[in-house]
Amino acid sequence: MDARQNKGALRTVFFVNTSKVWGGGELWHGQMFLQLLQRGWDAHLIAAPNSELVAWLQDRGVDSERIHAVYAMTKDVLTPAVRKRVKRLFQQFQPEHIILNSPLDVKMCAPIARACGVPDIIYRRGSAIPVRNTFLNRWLLNTKVDRFIANSEETKRTLAESGCLANPEIRIDVLFNGVDVGKYRRAATFNLGKRHSEQLVIGALGRLTFQKGFDILIAAMPVVLDEFLDVRMVIGGEGDQRAALEHQIRELGLQESITLTGFVEDTVDFFGSVDLFCLPSRWEGFGFVLAEAMASALPCIGFNVSNIPEIIQDNVTGVVIDQQDSTGLSQALVELLYDTKSRKEMGQAGLQRVGELFSLEAATDALETFLHSS
Repeated sequence: MDARQNKGALRTVFFVNTSKVWGGGELWHGQMFLQLLQRGWDAHLIAAPNSELVAWLQDRGVDSERIHAVYAMTKDVLTPAVRKRVKRLFQQFQPEHIILNSPLDVKMCAPIARACGVPDIIYRRGSAIPVRNTFLNRWLLNTKVDRFIANSEETKRTLAESGCLANPEIRIDVLFNGVDVGKYRRAATFNLGKRHSEQLVIGALGRLTFQKGFDILIAAMPVVLDEFLDVRMVIGGEGDQRAALEHQIRELGLQESITLTGFVEDTVDFFGSVDLFCLPSRWEGFGFVLAEAMASALPCIGFNVSNIPEIIQDNVTGVVIDQQDSTGLSQALVELLYDTKSRKEMGQAGLQRVGELFSLEAATDALETFLHSS
């Protein structure tokens, strides 16, 4: 008898995310794993040994028997031994669904899942970077994957236009990421109750990488300081561009005005300590921090790239800048810093928007509906 027939109403879902580092995709997989587990699903995770995602789940009390640290997201793991371990897991637990995080996870697990008879193989695409139209990708995505999740309309568009999919309009569902709105209620209450202060603080948060565009934000600061003598910028996060950003700050003489805080453990306190939030990314997957900032009732600024306009409503919850350089960014910062009334109105509108579209509960409901529709 098929093991699935013995599980009754309990459905098994495997999340596969073998990245060793932390990012928006890891947060989504971790959150959805926990949410489905709490809602009665038999949830499991295939992950990289000692990854940040594994540590995040362990910190939240997840049973170690549900976390299978099999391989890391590197090309050298595509070996017979690793494939056998993955195959044994699928044969043992007989999942109804697997959700794959990365192209390498698709290459590793989708063919094995298909051979093991997993009925619903899902690739969650979390970045609007175009998929390469290769024979291997066409073979995998059309014969080994059943359905797709995109984290934004822009991600769906790039996947659909890649030329890899035979029928993209039917096979791609947009499921937005979710934010724990209640977690940021304290920051939202504080920000909405703020009175005008003499010193204003611009906040930014993310990995210190070329993608995130913090060099553009730093380059905009001298123009902002020409207008406001008492304004600071706080950039939270770590990454491979830290030394270059520190050098840029010194070259511009901005050591007293810009602080690189390093990794931010308490994002609630961070969002409660700034007056507006800026994410100057050159491209994005989703931009979790924008939704978190909106949940904290902060006005947000970002460029018109990837899915940013799907999160920020221009001139409603913040400002979307078409001109992707420091000139356009400095102008938007100055205008919003001058306008206390607009900052508060945008913060209130952002809080309402994130509650309606990007809450953790709404994201979990959407995923459950998606899974049950297979």
